Amino acid sequence: MKELQKQIGERLRDWRKKELQKDSKTVAAMCNLSAPMYSQIENGERGPSVVTLSDIHTATGINLHWLLTGNNS
Repeated sequence: MKELQKQIGERLRDWRKKELQKDSKTVAAMCNLSAPMYSQIENGERGPSVVTLSDIHTATGINLHWLLTGNNS
């Protein structure tokens, strides 16, 4: 489970930097998350809940299948 948390965090950070080109505080605010909570998710220290994943998707448009699996299809 920890490995999956780490992978989700890495993908989320990559997406934020490459696609959104925003800092983590800005994206956290977009997702209605605290900056520390968002940081913990990106750092793989905390697994996002289903509700949090939905909030991140709604705010950023990130593909949840890719975020969870690393696969685009």
